[in-house]
Amino acid sequence: MGVDYIDIFHLHSARYSTDVFNIKKDVLKCLKEYKEKGIIKAIGISTHSVKVVEKAAYREDIDVVFPLINKVGRGILEGTVDEMKDAINLCEREGKGIYLMKVLGGGTLIDDFKESVEFARNLSDNYSIAIGMVSKEEVLFNVKYFNGEQDLDGIITTRNKKQIKVFEGVCVSCGSCIKACHSDAISFNEKEKAFIDQSKCIQCGYCIAACPSFAIRVV
Repeated sequence: MGVDYIDIFHLHSARYSTDVFNIKKDVLKCLKEYKEKGIIKAIGISTHSVKVVEKAAYREDIDVVFPLINKVGRGILEGTVDEMKDAINLCEREGKGIYLMKVLGGGTLIDDFKESVEFARNLSDNYSIAIGMVSKEEVLFNVKYFNGEQDLDGIITTRNKKQIKVFEGVCVSCGSCIKACHSDAISFNEKEKAFIDQSKCIQCGYCIAACPSFAIRVV
């Protein structure tokens, strides 16, 4: 990577519950050793779980928390939007660095961009926000928006409204995608083929990686 150190290295635990700290104890040990050597400046954890956020608040080996939250609670595990807000506030009180993920619900809340982002920005002045961008137009729009410009034309009209869908003819009905989905968005339909409920999907892509027949694609 051509760098002398990494500012934040996250333990990725999106689908794990609080047992992640035991399951990944060897990983955490390694990260702590790297931090002591100055290779890593801060150890973080990325999670969709309210319970993991709560537990991370009291762990000395976690410096930064990267929790999922959005105004409708899409993708939150083990709790509600309000419970996630409380858990994040707890982390703030315990001195953790915080930046928020999926404030646009994996792109599914793009039509409510302003309300969704304002919801996240109003949680605290001390939180940062990670917003995914896939085009130059989106980058330019976000620069304008976060600079306080009022012209909202751009991202909402130019972004392709892509969805993750199952190609039934290729689906082998193995259920791997159902096990991989942490948003409870996938089930079998009447044909015993995988079906994705777009109202629950946060477009994380775990199902795509889990499918052995490449039946799930972004379209």
